[in-house]
Amino acid sequence: MPSFASDHYPRENPEAEEAIDDFLSSARLGKGPWDSQRRLLEQSPIYYSHRRNMWYVTGYNANEEILKSPSAQLQLDKRMDSIHPEWREHYSISKLTRWIAFLDGDAHKKVRLPLNTSFTPQKVEALRAGIRKKSQDLVASYIESGGGSFPDAVAYPIAESTLCEVFDFDISRIPDCRKLVNEMQLAFEIDVTPEQMEKADSASIEFHRFWHREYEDIAKNPEVVFGTDASEYSFHIEGLINFNNKPHYKIYFSTISQVEEILFRGTIYLEYESLSFARMEFNMNVEDRKDAANIFIRKKPSKMRVEVEKAQYIIDYIENNGKWYFNYSATDVEFKVRWTNRFFGLFSTNYVISSEIAITDRYNDNVIKFPRNERIRSTDVIAEKVEYFLDPTFWGEYNVIEPDQEITDAIQRLSDKLRRRNE
Repeated sequence: MPSFASDHYPRENPEAEEAIDDFLSSARLGKGPWDSQRRLLEQSPIYYSHRRNMWYVTGYNANEEILKSPSAQLQLDKRMDSIHPEWREHYSISKLTRWIAFLDGDAHKKVRLPLNTSFTPQKVEALRAGIRKKSQDLVASYIESGGGSFPDAVAYPIAESTLCEVFDFDISRIPDCRKLVNEMQLAFEIDVTPEQMEKADSASIEFHRFWHREYEDIAKNPEVVFGTDASEYSFHIEGLINFNNKPHYKIYFSTISQVEEILFRGTIYLEYESLSFARMEFNMNVEDRKDAANIFIRKKPSKMRVEVEKAQYIIDYIENNGKWYFNYSATDVEFKVRWTNRFFGLFSTNYVISSEIAITDRYNDNVIKFPRNERIRSTDVIAEKVEYFLDPTFWGEYNVIEPDQEITDAIQRLSDKLRRRNE
């Protein structure tokens, strides 16, 4: 019995079929797909392959019309079930169920919301000149070299640099980025081999780790505490209070009982009118969790046993001309340490690490962005020796903060003193 396709669809086009074969093998061979796509487009912008029982749409106008159709909902699960029945077992594909480009409706809006701050008109406009200059330089170099693969020489580099600027990524922290991108794409080849799928999974996991390393800074990204939708937390508004001479909502949050991951609990102070974060006081749920030490300890002797007794944090923000700025943070982490090869491991010693950061001054004119290699990240390890601080003039005018004095009060007093001296 003849198939519907053979009765109603155009006859097989050998040149189009050859272009499709080249297109599908391009990733495996490490070649760009653009030449084969151009050849297929020249044969027909919409072509049905009898060999593969599949439609191929290469024309821009045809793709635009299809994507704008109400029937073009992604339905990722159904599509992947037909292409790769085992797709849920592979991170390179299963991750797509959480990617914004593969979500519809309310799920799409929920994931998009935390990204909105990176796409404000002001931020995009500020990047315009740099993107234009980068594009012009890449195109000039492309022409000077005699051409070649435009996506490799121009499109990919400008996309990579733009994403790094928009989201403040440090691409140097993920070596061979382009190679990993190519390996991830292997997962979507119809004739992908098990070895290629393994490479795609490994590349996807590496990108996942990179993403989390870039977004661990709680002062910059509150979603690190709450996640993108705060589904692991319960919130309770305790009331409206007076804080810094202004009304604020006081909101208590805690981890829901079903969550086993080590997360946080604490209090949020939201400014009443703007609903901006004014202050956060929170603890990591490290109590009675032996695995909590893995979060803080990068390397230790094999005979040492470490338990985290407490991890407490405070973050303050301050409003200036309608904008909120980071102003102060404090951290207190307490450890209990014992050695299994000393006194049968019966005795332990407690250590407390405390740190504070306070902004002493702020200016908005002629601001120069810190180079990436001069920025401190949450994964950096900072160590100092006592002798570095024996010089009584080391801290200059700041060398008079008493041990029990609030650092914010001391800095305010010292800042006023320095300002009067400079006047």
